[in-house]
Amino acid sequence: MGVNADSPWKEAKLFVNDREIASGEPIPLFRGQENVVRVEVPPDIKGALSLGLVNDEKLTIVSNPPFNEWVEGDNRSHTWRVKPNAGQSGLVQFVVLNRGVDEFWSLLCWVLSIRLADEVEEVLVQDYVPPLPSSPYEFFFKDELRNVIVIYKQGSPLRGYPLQLIATPLTGVQPSNLTVDPSQPTTVHAWWMTAHTNSGTFSLELKGVGMSSGIELPTFKVMSRYLKDEAEFLIGGNEIPAEGIDFVNGSLQIVSLRLKPGSPLAGHPVKLKHTLLDLRPEDLISDPDFDNFLTEYRWFVRGLTGAGRFQLSLEGQSMTQSLDSPVCKLLPNDLTDVFKLYNGNDYLGAVQQIVLSRNTSYNIRFGVGSAVPSAGAYSARLDWAVPFDGNVVESDPEFGVERYRAQGGQWEYAMKFLEVGEFKTRFWITTNPLTAPYMTSILTIIVE
Repeated sequence: MGVNADSPWKEAKLFVNDREIASGEPIPLFRGQENVVRVEVPPDIKGALSLGLVNDEKLTIVSNPPFNEWVEGDNRSHTWRVKPNAGQSGLVQFVVLNRGVDEFWSLLCWVLSIRLADEVEEVLVQDYVPPLPSSPYEFFFKDELRNVIVIYKQGSPLRGYPLQLIATPLTGVQPSNLTVDPSQPTTVHAWWMTAHTNSGTFSLELKGVGMSSGIELPTFKVMSRYLKDEAEFLIGGNEIPAEGIDFVNGSLQIVSLRLKPGSPLAGHPVKLKHTLLDLRPEDLISDPDFDNFLTEYRWFVRGLTGAGRFQLSLEGQSMTQSLDSPVCKLLPNDLTDVFKLYNGNDYLGAVQQIVLSRNTSYNIRFGVGSAVPSAGAYSARLDWAVPFDGNVVESDPEFGVERYRAQGGQWEYAMKFLEVGEFKTRFWITTNPLTAPYMTSILTIIVE
């Protein structure tokens, strides 16, 4: 509604429903109700005013006093009650005339519903169209820009009318964690928004200046793309130790997620994955199945056959970093068939085979609770289960040498393999000097 600097109307003021309309601000006329239009003129504009209507879109609008009639003012204030039809939106133009002024005052008006939802077809948050059928939530990932735009209903003149996007924290996030640009009412209906620092939930509302109701979008979540920032990996209800968990064939372990305080992850799809290091696919199963996204974070994992290592991972949908367990071991249900091995103080697992590197020194210790008895053995001899030719290992003590130990001790060998290949070894254990030794199961050493 701007006027030229030398216009006689430059000091005139326009009020709609008792709100002064600033120069350059769109003028709203809310449909289906009386809008009180008041013009206050400066002292040099005297006498009656006439309010004319340019109505190219042929909207139904009535005025009291009628359009184009001369209206005497009350202390330089002139008032009309203008009522557009309830079901029509569009643009019209007021023309204010005075007999003593050659120039008229032209006012472009927006005829709109007082309810913003009547003018808007969709509010798009990137690819998001509310309401989302599958979930009452949409999510923002931290520190990632998202663009919010408005799609107007056919025939709506909303383009160019000031709207404001307001973000309100609900849980976890703080006002400083939410950025909307621009933050003030704008006639360009596109906003950039980010949520950062804290996880939680917030609401978005789109408001129109002077309108009685805006558009409330469903609750939004703020999350990290790193699942570890939102939850903890549990097996058997406990955090997983750095050395992993030993699974035993025939027994199940419950894998679950525990949400961190304030995290809104609940309801977000997560799947359980597994990486088999020296197991077969049929050795390990899960109920529900591996690799299916779920919103209930509980899996029953069971070893069926075999012995070896594997790793479990939890992956959130659209997240970039999974939550990984340490390497775990699957053991036979009869532990007398496996060897509990250490390299120095590093636990290698309870296994039937290990992989070692050629020309690398190891300090292999056979721990208690496996094929090698922890107590009661009088002597033991580590030797080849399958003989071969050549010198392939340096060992102290040497393979084939009978060793004696005190009860409760552990057998330990400093060894270095010189050749690649697959080598099968076993212990001959004597529990009593008067009885013959017995053989343990075979330990396969693969040298690469």
